[in-house]
Amino acid sequence: MRLNNNRREIMMLFGGTLISSCAKINQDVKTNKVEHKDLKDAFAELEKASGGRLGICAFDVQTGKYNGHRIDERFAMCSTFKLPLAAFVFNEIKAGRLDKNLIVPLDATGLKVYSPIVQEALKVGKINIVDAAKAAQISSDNIAANAILNHLGGPSFYTKKMREIGDEVTRLDAIEPMMNVFKNGDIENSTTPIAMAHTLQKILTKEYVGDEYYDVLIGWMKETQTGLKRLRAGLPNDWVVGDKTGTGINDGYPNRYNDVALAFLPNGKQVIITSYFESDKYYKDIRDEDQETLKRAAEIAARFIEK
Repeated sequence: MRLNNNRREIMMLFGGTLISSCAKINQDVKTNKVEHKDLKDAFAELEKASGGRLGICAFDVQTGKYNGHRIDERFAMCSTFKLPLAAFVFNEIKAGRLDKNLIVPLDATGLKVYSPIVQEALKVGKINIVDAAKAAQISSDNIAANAILNHLGGPSFYTKKMREIGDEVTRLDAIEPMMNVFKNGDIENSTTPIAMAHTLQKILTKEYVGDEYYDVLIGWMKETQTGLKRLRAGLPNDWVVGDKTGTGINDGYPNRYNDVALAFLPNGKQVIITSYFESDKYYKDIRDEDQETLKRAAEIAARFIEK
């Protein structure tokens, strides 16, 4: 997101119950990689044409097979972190550590309001924590996300939850908006395409979020409209998808366009796609040609998925 808070987001795929895995991500990321030279070359050509840096992982939930480009390289999460954050809220409720009726304080701190839920809640300066999770996921509202983090223990809580599910890679080190400042080589506030794919595989399940909230979270992902020009635009029309986007526009850093999603295919297959794209340089506004890169990446990934 921009540090001046004029930020937008985008979102994409989603599917159904995912297979669970207890293996640590840093131990199992290479076990089911499938090499397709044409796919690898297509991603490389797309990246070259874009002038930026592209990371993408297409993960077949049923078989565990995956492929992609720069899957082990770190990228800034930007607001893709909010999808796991919502899942973490539900996991805490399921475990009895959090009351679903809990009201937490809101502090705008100069951030732009993106959610009508938050706009209304700011009148009284507080919000229900489940409503905050909804606002963070659907509208990518930074005020809502910060309210959740501030109550649960900050960025360290988020990273701890990642470690509990075996993700030794993904980490959050700051709240909005500073968590978006990232340069290549940094590890703070980052993930890798394969790490996030494995994480989504584990947390987007009834086992993790509970029966009551599984359908809720799926519904939020499908309802999200911020990514209509990214992954979702490049996937077949008969796929049922939901997603969460992230966007970083900070002067002095390349623009970032991210999108993570899960899709239901007509044949029953479920697929996770995690995509992270850095533009060639900083631009003051979101550019459709950069969003187009994720659309085209999704078109390439679909060829692997349908094999």
